[in-house]
Amino acid sequence: MMASPKIKTYEKYVVGDMKKTHAFACDIIKPPDGSRSAQNKLAMKSIKQRKMNYLLANKKGIQMKKIIFAVLTLSVIGFSISESQLIRGYGIKVGVASTSQNWEWAPTVGVTAASTAAHQSLEVGAFIEWLDIPLFSVLTEIQYIRKGSDVTTNVPMTTIENPDGNGQFISYSTEISYLSVPILAKLRMNGGLLSPYIVAGPRFDFCLTSSGAFSKSDLKTMNVGGTFGVGVESASILPIQVGLEFRYSPDSQASYSTPFLTVKNRSLELLLVLSM
Repeated sequence: MMASPKIKTYEKYVVGDMKKTHAFACDIIKPPDGSRSAQNKLAMKSIKQRKMNYLLANKKGIQMKKIIFAVLTLSVIGFSISESQLIRGYGIKVGVASTSQNWEWAPTVGVTAASTAAHQSLEVGAFIEWLDIPLFSVLTEIQYIRKGSDVTTNVPMTTIENPDGNGQFISYSTEISYLSVPILAKLRMNGGLLSPYIVAGPRFDFCLTSSGAFSKSDLKTMNVGGTFGVGVESASILPIQVGLEFRYSPDSQASYSTPFLTVKNRSLELLLVLSM
């Protein structure tokens, strides 16, 4: 009896847009009577299954490529935005500060500040200006500043010889150095050679040293306050942009506080601004 001949059949198709032809081959047994054997049916089922697997694999591959492309595109766009719009500039601020303090005694103590003399000090710091968009930006700064004042009370100085007072009054002098961190919103009007602007926002002062009436341990480690100012800056013609800024920086918390006395800082500042 002659063996049944084997006829090799091929299935070819095109996958989507990839335009690649892939062939599947399987030995199909063709009985003499032309009927489809069980083996033949299994072979055809195998071909269809491999078709499905190939299509699914290619579909997943195409989707993964699209995801990778989208991620890379967004990364490039994000990097461009961060470079062009996140940071507007950075630089230093240096100038002079006139600082004073508000001394308030409890009414039961019967003491008042007859006179207060401000202290002058050097102020220096660095800043980063965020958001390079029209009219608005945000300043984060770090500054070194000394605050204090000379306070003369209404309490006379007495001696044994002069129990009612010798003509002088009890006075105090303070000198406190701070690391100041303002976070300021900046609104500017874009002009020609000069652009005016205003700044406002919270400020956090960290006590470094103290001398005079108070020791460092007498004072709060951190004070919270506000900073409000106006300024003007030159156009970006030269590599360095020059500006001038005037500020008022009061404290919202007392740096020294007891049931009998509270002391708050405040300062006026005139700063030269150099930015890049």
